[in-house]
Formats: sequence, structure tokens, C-alpha cells
Amino acid sequence: MQRNSLGHQEPPRRLPRTAHGEAGTGADRRSGFTLLEIAIVLLVVGLLLGSGITSYTAQRDNSQRQRGQVHLDSIRQALIGYVISYGRLPCPNTNGDGQEGDCTALIGLLPWRDLGVQRLDPHGNHFTYHASANYTVGIALPTVGNLDVYDNQYDSANPGDHLLAADVPVVVVSHGRNGRGRYQPNTIPLTRMDLPVGNELENANDDTIYLQGAGDDLLLWLSPAELKLPLQQAGRI
Repeated sequence: MQRNSLGHQEPPRRLPRTAHGEAGTGADRRSGFTLLEIAIVLLVVGLLLGSGITSYTAQRDNSQRQRGQVHLDSIRQALIGYVISYGRLPCPNTNGDGQEGDCTALIGLLPWRDLGVQRLDPHGNHFTYHASANYTVGIALPTVGNLDVYDNQYDSANPGDHLLAADVPVVVVSHGRNGRGRYQPNTIPLTRMDLPVGNELENANDDTIYLQGAGDDLLLWLSPAELKLPLQQAGRI
């Protein structure tokens, strides 16, 4: 016991008890977090993480689309260079070795080895390559293609309202991040994988109609003038 200034004994002071019945100071009690405070902190952290992941995913997808467009631009230049050298478009690759086939098929894989370009798009998928028959045997001034490109609002009942390019010589498709409709290169004959539904199917059903902006697909097509003009300038036609 302690004595006060008058010499009387004082009882010992008792420390306040915590929620668990243990003695503690006011500072001890203020230093902890309640369940509500912890829940709020976790909620804020979760929102921040979710926002960061969404932002990262959007940036990654945008970056991959930009890279895909760069690949398609290089393919455009390679096709024009091939036409200048050989006077025709290459035939599709049909067995996965990157070289053109015998032209009995007009749609297949991009003959990337013959063109000297990337084998795969940024998502690891092969490019689909479709060439008009008239352009794989030799190009003359009257030569026309048979492929048509529409926007993604294409309606078979009113196709002319959405036509972007008619009678084009060649179309190249990058099937995007979902990869639906891509060719599986290890199968002979080539087999489509994960056929899409909706308007994206037009870029994977092997007909002569293609849609720009369908799903996450990217398209490249060349006009007749893009192939004929260099040949004219070179005196080839």
C-alpha cells in the first residue's frame, strides 16, 4: 500500500479491464480494431485490387490488339512484296509448315514462311488466309476477286447497307483473344477450333463474306488496286 500526504494508507489502484476481462489501460483499448473497422478495410482493399485487375486486363487487351494490328500491317507489306516478285498471291498453307500448298484449297493458314512474317498472332493463334482463285494464278488488269467485307452490323437481308469492300483479292483474319474459329494446324485436313456464335461466325465459316469488328477478330484485306498498281509501276501488267 501507498501512503498519501497525510500519512493514510490508500488502496491499490485497479487498472480497467479489457473486453476479455484482463487489466489494461485506455491506450490499450484504443489500439485495437473492431470487426466493423476490419471489414471496411478489407472492402476497400478488395475494391482497389478489383479496379487494378480490371485496368490491367483492359490495358493488356488494348496492347495485344495494337500488336495484332502491327502484325497485320507487316503481312500487308509482305503480300504486296510477294505479288511484285511473283505476279500473284501465294496459295494458303494447308499442313502447318508455313509454305503455300498446291492451291486446290483457297482458304487455310497464312503461308508465313513464304512471306517472311510472324507465324502466330499476339494470342498464339494462326492467321486464317483466304485468297481469291483469280489472284493465285496470275494478276492481270481485268482480274477481280470474290471476297466481300462488311461491318459487324451485316444483315443478309440488306447486305449493301453495310458493305465496306467488294470483290477483294485476299482476306487475313486474326481470331483475337478468344481464338474462336481458328484453325488447328496439326490436323490434316485443317480443322476449325471452337466455332463462334453470332456475327463472329462469318469469319470462320469458310464462305466469301467477312465482317470487320465482329467479336474480337481483326481483319486485313487488300483491294485490287493495292496489288495491281505496284505491278503496273513495275511494268509487269
